[in-house]
Amino acid sequence: MSALVSASDNQATGQTGSSSPSSPNSQGSSSTDSGDDSEFLSTTGGLRTAGDAMQFCTNLFQEQIESALAERTPPNVASKGDSAARAAFLMLLSDAQQRELFMSVGRDPKSWARLKTLVGSPPYHFLHPSDAGMLNAAGFTKGRINMTYDSAFTIANHGQFGPGQLVDEHTREYRVAPRKLEPSDPLPGAEYFKHGTRDIVLQVRVKKHGIQKKRELFHSDQKKQLLFPQPGETILLQETSRMLSARGLRNPTRTQLRVKALWPRGQGSSTAAVLVGF
Repeated sequence: MSALVSASDNQATGQTGSSSPSSPNSQGSSSTDSGDDSEFLSTTGGLRTAGDAMQFCTNLFQEQIESALAERTPPNVASKGDSAARAAFLMLLSDAQQRELFMSVGRDPKSWARLKTLVGSPPYHFLHPSDAGMLNAAGFTKGRINMTYDSAFTIANHGQFGPGQLVDEHTREYRVAPRKLEPSDPLPGAEYFKHGTRDIVLQVRVKKHGIQKKRELFHSDQKKQLLFPQPGETILLQETSRMLSARGLRNPTRTQLRVKALWPRGQGSSTAAVLVGF
């Protein structure tokens, strides 16, 4: 593995320039912490566990499907609340939970016309290769062939990463990626890390910038905003403003972790997986 892996298309380099960390307090809101899909926050406050999140998203999907049917919304055309439901699905649920909810909803033909606006277009990182024959990808988006990727446990791409759950001092966003999750497990935050195993897998996303902005950041003390966290690097994580709102909390908690391994999604990708520990 290279000593330095850049998340930017035009920034292959072998140097590890220093960075002057900014205060985590200034990073609680990220680029994905704004927009029309933030409306779901007004009803999620108080979620504590993975089971709470699953029940909330299940109810939300059912409400959206029933509402669209009642209003005779055309297939694959978004209706009010779909964006909020998708944001909740992507932020609150683990990959395994996303697959479970998708498979459950997808068994009902009445839901097929709503899946694209609620989940997005395939292929889906949370599905397994064995799920490929469940539905026809072309029914979601013209020209799409595959519902799944070739391997299980694929890292989410930039769009399917969703609103970040956690953010570090360099504006990089994170989501937890456990292989196993119990309904009683806490949602991401300090309690999650205390409850978790010694080593934890996270997915990370760096913000996309135009070429000029990339050059400016690359030659500044904010260079790490462009790069995935490297093995040996210490990161300071706290909940994003959206996760705080979903959990009904006002103040973030900070957790310091050390990166042990890094697996970029692909060449030039803005997402990766990292293994972290205390």
